[in-house]
Amino acid sequence: MLRLISARKVLPKDRDSRALQRLDSPTADGKRRQEEVTLSSPPTPWKVLLDQGFPVPPGFDPTDLDRMIEYTALYDFDRKLAQISTPDWMVILAAARGGFDAFVVDDQNIRSEILDLVALASTELSLITWSIGIEDQVTAWAQLLAYMPKIHQKVLELGPSIFILPVARLTRGDHIVKASDVAAKQASKAGTTYAAARSEAKKRMTAELKRRKRPDLADLL
Repeated sequence: MLRLISARKVLPKDRDSRALQRLDSPTADGKRRQEEVTLSSPPTPWKVLLDQGFPVPPGFDPTDLDRMIEYTALYDFDRKLAQISTPDWMVILAAARGGFDAFVVDDQNIRSEILDLVALASTELSLITWSIGIEDQVTAWAQLLAYMPKIHQKVLELGPSIFILPVARLTRGDHIVKASDVAAKQASKAGTTYAAARSEAKKRMTAELKRRKRPDLADLL
């Protein structure tokens, strides 16, 4: 049985840090032999600062959905910055000094202001914003939570960057289709008509409903 006897070295805290531990174990001839194994340290959450005014619904805890991302409102991080009019570049520098990895802001001007851009370029902070202003808090959080894992991955690949989230839109043709239209196209690809395919599909479903003793659903077909 392996027994931990001493720690050889503990590396500085980092997302990919490893602690080398010395273990000694008995060899076949009864002598003790030391082995090195690598133990992974717990991953460090990615820290995200939410700009003043970004919606934070009461009782909503996004860490329930993803514990690897830690969100903090500007007011909770630094009330002085939140209570007075503070330029974005100063918030960026304060966020970087505070150990944050990303700054979420609903301000399209920040992408063109030279002071803000120089401040970003001088830090390891990523910026997350929208192509146009967010419409409501539900949409804003839904997009942020949906994109955050990919944003995190891209930062690991490319380093700190500016991420511009698209507008949440549903347009007919790209995002909205009719089931009958899709079925007709599938029938055409199969070399038949929609009417024939529909009739055959109904027969198959009716037979399956009968087999499963659910004839009450057949009238929907």
